[in-house]
Amino acid sequence: MHPLRPAHEVILTHAGNSVVLRASLRAASNLDNLPGGLPAVLDQIAGQNFTTITNVIRATCTDMQAAERLLTSLHDQPLEAFMQRAQSAILDLIAHILPASEEAATESPQAPARPWAEHFKELYGFGTGWLGWTPETTWSASIAEITAAFEAHVDRIVTQNGGSRDSDTDHAGTATASNIYTSEQLAQIEEQGFDPAFDRAGLRALRARNEA
Repeated sequence: MHPLRPAHEVILTHAGNSVVLRASLRAASNLDNLPGGLPAVLDQIAGQNFTTITNVIRATCTDMQAAERLLTSLHDQPLEAFMQRAQSAILDLIAHILPASEEAATESPQAPARPWAEHFKELYGFGTGWLGWTPETTWSASIAEITAAFEAHVDRIVTQNGGSRDSDTDHAGTATASNIYTSEQLAQIEEQGFDPAFDRAGLRALRARNEA
């Protein structure tokens, strides 16, 4: 497990202009909404597709005006050096947005892949619904930050209602898939005032999905 850090940021500069790209939930969702979704974006960035690079800069920047100034500075100039810097910065950013992408690829091929859009929507619900964050705070947070905060929130719920961490795993020391917490189960815990299973495997699964 890697230590939790604030959302990763990359500074991209060109011709005296700079823009900050942030590995936030907003950036993740924006990237997945680009044509072809995240898989297509990764392929096109690897091929230094100029249109995709400009789209990604706009999708992940913290200041749209700064992004537009930088992109305007590219007009009528050689692009080779910029494209290499931009490609490196964007790949670094995406690696921090999706730290579990390699782990997800090792999952059973028989299990249907969960769309990233569904995962991002769920995280947004965790932030604005369960944690009570504002939409802006939630969009600006990283996937790892939201996951850690949500886990701490449910830790508190379970502990307050007599729960225990001892049943996090089965006798083999691994999380049991049949006991994964869902949003509905957690809502039931809050409504009933206790956790009937005292199970924490779902939080383990969520954390494993987002850890580097």
